[in-house]
Amino acid sequence: MDKFIEMQEHKLLYHIVLTIHNSRTSKRMREYRILNQNPKFISLEEEICLTRIIGNIILELNLNCYAYNICRDHVHLIIQCNRSELHQKIRIIKGKSSYLLKRTLKDRWNNPLWSQKFFSANLDNWSIGNVNSLSGFKENHTYFQRAISYIENNRSKHGLKESQELQNAIKSFVKRELV
Repeated sequence: MDKFIEMQEHKLLYHIVLTIHNSRTSKRMREYRILNQNPKFISLEEEICLTRIIGNIILELNLNCYAYNICRDHVHLIIQCNRSELHQKIRIIKGKSSYLLKRTLKDRWNNPLWSQKFFSANLDNWSIGNVNSLSGFKENHTYFQRAISYIENNRSKHGLKESQELQNAIKSFVKRELV
C-alpha cells in the first residue's frame, strides 16, 4: 500500500505535443539547412482513426488523460504520469500508434508518422495569478486550466472543421476530473 501512495504522489501533469513527421521545420533543421520536402498532413478521417488508436493506447497504459486534440500536423494531450516514465510512455504511444495507423490504413500511409522529438511541459510548475475586478480578491489560474482550454480550442484556432465523430472518440478516453 505504501508503494501505491508513493507512486501517486510522484505523478505529474504534462502538456505533450507530438508532431507529424516532416510537417514542421525545427531550429536544428534550419541550422543544418535540411528542407521539409513534401510535408504530410493528415485528413479528418485519418485524425479520427489516429485518435481512436491513441485513446486505446492511453487506456491500455492506464494513463489519465485530461485533454486531447488533433490538428492535421500535430496532437496535443495532457497526461498524468511519473516523471521517470514520461519518455517511455510517449515512446510507446508514438511507436504503437504509428504501427497501428499504418496497418489500419495500409496503402494510404507509408511515411513515418511522428517526428523524432516531442514537446513536454510540466504543468505542476506553472501558476498564473490575475487580479480580480472585485476588491481584495486574486484569481489563480493554473497553466493546467489554461492548457486544457487551449487544447480544446486548438482546432478552431487552426480553422479546422469540427467533427462529432472525432469528439466522441476523444470523450472515450479523456477524463474531466483530476484523479
